[in-house]
This record gives sequence, structure tokens and C-alpha cells, in this order.
Amino acid sequence: MEHRNKRSYEKLKEAALASLVIAGLYLLFHFLGITCPIKYMTGISCPGCGMTRAVLSAATFHFQKAFSYHPLWVLMPVWALVLYEKERIPVMAFRVFSVITVLLFFIIYVLRMMDPGDTVVVFAPENGCWYRMLRSGMEFIK
Repeated sequence: MEHRNKRSYEKLKEAALASLVIAGLYLLFHFLGITCPIKYMTGISCPGCGMTRAVLSAATFHFQKAFSYHPLWVLMPVWALVLYEKERIPVMAFRVFSVITVLLFFIIYVLRMMDPGDTVVVFAPENGCWYRMLRSGMEFIK
């Protein structure tokens, strides 16, 4: 039993450290004016676009707003629990849950990209850093 408690403590410590690193990166990006590194680089939203705002809205009990930012925000606490208890979950169940989650994210992403009224998910590669660098390089060559 003591061995198991020590492993749980180590897992919790690793999760806390990972959370601190992620929070630190988010703060760095925030101070640099980068809300999303993927959208900043490409100009195209990723399948998880709006997830941070959704979770923060849900944390303040603004559930309708959370769903408008990303309808799959409810999976985040489920995933936290699944990852914490991964050793107890059968491998096949974990794989099926993972595949279902990826498919749901992909379906929601495609639907949101097709919705012209969706203001969270955007497709604007001309606003991405890579495009701007390429355009500047091309102008420099001319």
C-alpha cells in the first residue's frame, strides 16, 4: 500500500509540474501578445481553439459561454481523470476513448470551419507569422 501511495504522490507531483510549465508558457505568450501559438504562426485555428476560454468560462459558471467557445470543454476534466487513472484503465478502453475524442474534435473542427458565423475558429493564413515572413522574404528578393 505504501508503494502505491508513493506512486500516486509522484504522479501528482509530475502533473503539478507539467501544469506549472504549461501555465508559465501561457503567461509568456500572453505577455508577448500571442493568444494561441498555432494561430499566431499559421493564421489558422487548431481543433482545440477556444478551449482555454471555454474552461475558464465554465470555471466561473458561465456554461453557455463555455459551450460557445468550444463545445467539447466538458471532456477536459474527464481527460484529466482518465490520464490520472490510466494504469487502472484497460488499454483497449483507453484507445477507444482516445479515438472517439480525436474524432469528436475533428468533426467539431470541420463544422466550425464551415460555419461563417463562428467567430472563434478562423481560417486566415494571410494573418499568420509564416505567411508574413514568406511574403517579406519574397519582397526582399524582388
